[in-house]
Formats: sequence, C-alpha cells, structure tokens
Amino acid sequence: MLRRALLLCCVGLLAWAAPAAAQPGRGTIIHVVQRGETLYSIASLYGVSVEAIAAVNALDDPAHIVVGQRLIIPPPGAVPAVVPTYEIQPGDSLDLLALRFGTTVADLVAANELVNPELLYAGQTLRLVGAAPADRQLTGYSVVVQPGETVAVVAARHGITQRALLAANRLQHGDYAAAGQRLLVPAAEAGPDAPRPTTLPLPFLGVRLHPLPARQGETLSIEVQITDTLTPTGTFAGQALRFALAGDAWQALAGIHALADPGIALLVLEAPTAAGAPVRLDSRVQIVAGGYGNEYLSLTDDQCAGTFDPAITGPELDLITTTTGVYTPVRYWDGLFRLPVGGDVASVFGTRRSYSCAPEQPLFHEGLDLVVGAGTPVYAPAPGRVVLTQTLAVRGNAIVIDHGWGVFTGYWHLASISVNAGQMVQAGDRLGDSGNTGRSLGPHLHWEMRIMGTAVNVRQWTMEPMP
Repeated sequence: MLRRALLLCCVGLLAWAAPAAAQPGRGTIIHVVQRGETLYSIASLYGVSVEAIAAVNALDDPAHIVVGQRLIIPPPGAVPAVVPTYEIQPGDSLDLLALRFGTTVADLVAANELVNPELLYAGQTLRLVGAAPADRQLTGYSVVVQPGETVAVVAARHGITQRALLAANRLQHGDYAAAGQRLLVPAAEAGPDAPRPTTLPLPFLGVRLHPLPARQGETLSIEVQITDTLTPTGTFAGQALRFALAGDAWQALAGIHALADPGIALLVLEAPTAAGAPVRLDSRVQIVAGGYGNEYLSLTDDQCAGTFDPAITGPELDLITTTTGVYTPVRYWDGLFRLPVGGDVASVFGTRRSYSCAPEQPLFHEGLDLVVGAGTPVYAPAPGRVVLTQTLAVRGNAIVIDHGWGVFTGYWHLASISVNAGQMVQAGDRLGDSGNTGRSLGPHLHWEMRIMGTAVNVRQWTMEPMP
C-alpha cells in the first residue's frame, strides 16, 4: 500500500508536456536498476530517451547509476517539465525548505522518496516538485521561540509585522508559539545575498559548503558565519580544519583524499563563545566517487632502479608531506589559478597507476602531467612563496610554492630551477624549465596541488575560484 501511495503521489506531482501522439492517462513508472543495466539499456527497454530519464531524475552524471537505484520513467516521447533542484547545506530541514520554496514537506518526501526525512546530508540533491516561482520564494533566517514569547513578541523582536511572521510560517492568528519552536523570519528584501532559513544553533548564522556534493580528490571550501569574533575550529572526515577570517565569514579548505571512501563523512564545527563552552555543530556530508581511471606504465631497469625503494621513496614523500602540511594564515592568491605551461594532458589527477617494476605497489597519480618539450619555461600560476627547491630521486628537480591557507603547488621533473627558497613570486613569474629528471618517461611537467599535505585535483582550481 505504501509503495502504491507513493507512486500515486509521484504521478500527481509530475507534469509532462507530451506531444499529441502520447497516450493520455498513462501513469508514471518507477524502474529499479538491476545489475548490468545502463541508462541506455533502460531507456531502450521503455522506448524513451536517455536525456528524458536523466532530466526527470536530476541525474548529474547519466553514466553513473547504481544497482537498486529507483528511476522515474517518463512516457515515450514525453518531454519532462523542468523540475528545479536544490543541494542540501548544513542547517537545512524539510520544514524550512518547504516554507522557503513554497511547497510542502509531503511533496518533498514523496518526490525524493525519502525514507527518513530527518537524515538529510550536505550534498544531497532534492527535487523541488511543487515549488513556487523564484520570485515568490522566501528568504530569511530562523529563530527559536524563547520561553514566554508569543508570535507577536517574536515579530516585534525582529522588526517585522505579526502578519508577515504568520504568513511566512503558515500560521493563523491566535496560533500558539511553543518554547523551542523554530520560526522563519522573512527577509525584508529577497535577493541572492539574503540569509537563508536555517536550523543552525547560535552563535552559528550560516554554514556553506562548496562545491557539493564533495568529490574524491577535490577541495571542499567551508564558510562559517558566527555572531562572535572568536575563531571557529573543526574537523572534516577526521582532518583538522584551520579557519581564516575573510570579510564577514571564516573560511577553511579541506583536501579530500583521492582514495577516500565514497559515502557520508562527518563535518564537526565548534564555535567558541565568550560565555562558556563552545557550541558544537555536526553535519553529514556526502562524498561521491571521483570516477578515476587506471593506467599501467612500463619502465626500463634503469628507470626503476632506486625509484621504488621504500628507503628512498618514503623519506621523499615525508619531505613533501611535511613541507606542504604547514598552515600560513595569509592568503596570497585571488581568483583562478593559471596553467604553468601549455601542452597536451598526458595523465590526469587521481588515475590509479601500476608500474612494471612494482606491480604490487598500486598508486594513484597525484598531479596533472602536461606534455611539453624539454626547456619549456614554467610559470607561477598564482602568487606565493617558494618553500622548496631541491633535486629528488623520484620527482627530479622540484619546486614547491606556498600560496597560503594550507594551499601548495609542486612542479616536478624540471630541467632547471630559476627561483630560490624564500622568494616571493607573482602569477606569470618564471620558475624554471621543464625537463625529464627523476622517475619520468619523457619531457613533461608534473603539476600538483596539496591542501595541508593532501594531494588534490589542481585542475579544479583552474576552472572555479576557490574558496
């Protein structure tokens, strides 16, 4: 009965702009993905397009579906109506989202097949079926009713009319406001910078994670707004966070390991208060797979000699990890990182690698390989301070730059180095020339980024400003 009710609810909520040839009255079908199926095979089974299934199910990556996933199947030839989506952030709840977007909790639960509406996680995508037009959606912030307060008292305390507060929360005149109840206080003017409704406890005013969902091997930006001026602390997936104040918000960056397990990770934030113990906020954050491939590299005996000896590779990795695990509270960069050289991409970050001389030691590629001729000038992609210039067994002639806030970039296999440790560089300054030193199969530049010692996808920083 529950499944039948859910299907009927979904049928009632979905709107289809079908051509005249479509059969009237045809219901919506839910398909459960089986082992070995692809979106193409499912689309062929029902005689619909891959694009139509992807659109109605808000699939970010149509190539990635999993066994047991439930997919809404549109009628053949139908064009699915555009259904807006929303990425969950810490502090969101279905009650406040329903108020904000002009829909209902029941609609959100049914459209998203939520088993436990209380267990939302940051990065989760909600389909906003039944949402009001954008110009009619609410913005604002939430407050907790204090003992002895009435709706009229709450409205007066926040400088709005009682009628506006009642309307924003779908209350009637005379409704009782219980102590501990959370009410939405609508913003005076809606806009992209208006505060969003949230269930965050004071002194937290807002927490924003970007990008969502978090992905293996990428950087997660964590922005925290609090009422007090004391520095917040926290951890993400067990990794300590360091915050710096930028404008009216505290910023931290977390590097997600390329081999991190996909699933739900815990974000713990603590906001110290002058009055006493810090206020703790726990949030569940989704980490999705990075979709990395595999490659096998065949090396000569000379190339293998020494470069797979743990007595050499271990201390060298420790040197890089230690050098890039330092936090500098100054942020040197602003905006996108440039590419240090041109050239074709030979190998991307995150690729799972195995080598002919050490097949039992599978690794992942920690940077981006750009194919350029030996002697090609290599330029700084962003401002920073040079913290390492050294010849290493595996990485060859190497440079490391500290860009601040725990962000470092590395340049391996260089033919020559033109900078010195301690030197400040600007974007476009020449660092050295590309080469073929260390463990290398030909002239190229290996360019990598580390966040507090963790290797992350540097290409992300060339495509979107961080944080």
